[in-house]
Amino acid sequence: PIMPGEILDFTYYIKAMTKINDDVTINFWVEDDSGVVLEGKDIIYVGDIEDEITESGELYLFSDMYGKYEFHVQLVHNDYNIESVRPIEINYDVQPILEVITEGFSEMGLFPLEFNLSFYFNVDQSIPIELNQEIVKGEKVVWSESRSLSVTRNLVLENIIEDLEIGDYEYRLNVEYLDESYELTKQFSISGIRKAPVKGIDILRIGYLVLLGFGIILFIYLIKKAIEQLRRISLKKKCPGKLVIKSIKIKKRKPSVIHIRKKPKKISEKEKLIKKIKKWKALGYDTRVLEQKLEVEKPKKISKRKEFEKKIKYWESKGYDTTILRHELGLKPKVLRVSKSDKKLEQNIKELEKKIKEWKSEGYNTSILEERLKRILNRKH
Repeated sequence: PIMPGEILDFTYYIKAMTKINDDVTINFWVEDDSGVVLEGKDIIYVGDIEDEITESGELYLFSDMYGKYEFHVQLVHNDYNIESVRPIEINYDVQPILEVITEGFSEMGLFPLEFNLSFYFNVDQSIPIELNQEIVKGEKVVWSESRSLSVTRNLVLENIIEDLEIGDYEYRLNVEYLDESYELTKQFSISGIRKAPVKGIDILRIGYLVLLGFGIILFIYLIKKAIEQLRRISLKKKCPGKLVIKSIKIKKRKPSVIHIRKKPKKISEKEKLIKKIKKWKALGYDTRVLEQKLEVEKPKKISKRKEFEKKIKYWESKGYDTTILRHELGLKPKVLRVSKSDKKLEQNIKELEKKIKEWKSEGYNTSILEERLKRILNRKH
């Protein structure tokens, strides 16, 4: 029985009898005469044939549940389904009951022996237990262990035994708890030695380094042999037969003239910077920093006045009126040659009047033009 408000935890074992390689659905629920009261679902992956899976699940019981119920576990994969049913009782007066599940014992086991013990109680309180284990071969106890533990709901214990020989054995378990006892026996065999996990990375690295070193040594040796063979062949071609050295004559050589090539002129830092500035300008970069570093002496700019004076001379050589340019420089207008004829005087008067109007409209000072107009009018009279 289980108390209301506690956890109903369970373990289920799956073994693939054919190739699955797919997800399977595990449905579990609690029901009474009225129908389903609690339910849950797990989805797990099952692989190839003989694939074994042990999983655990749990359901939280309602605090108002009381009486007898049925607990269902169902496996569903495509059109295939299988179901297991167990009766359970939910009661307020519950005595702790122990259940132990073993994993790792086999008829064809390997040395060293590795097995797990899973302890389950039906209550959520901590219960002390006295655990006694032993392995017997024939009538002789070959291994034993005793320990005190405390189990709260469930506990998994891993064991590794390394001093077993090949043969048939019996495992015996005795658990004492709250004036109760639990006993379990398992028959198993040791048929071979379990291979230790190979440290593939280290072995591969060592093997690779050994092969690499051997390859380098062999390569150097072959190159030396090839060079020696080539030397022998070249000597045989030059001096066939036996070689006899009768005497050695040393010829005096004329001292050789060593021609010293003139080193190319080093480009000064200034020239380098000038080249760099040109290159940067061609690429469109900002060269202000380089120009400051170089401190290039820029040619003196021609003053604005000289530019205007130059322009005035050029215009006057072409016969243009340079009054505006002279006005900008603050110079008096050039004295125009005026003929004594009345027609030309009238023409000049009109032109000056027109200019005075234009200058006034543009906001220029027309005192010079007005003075000139007075002179022409005086001349006319």
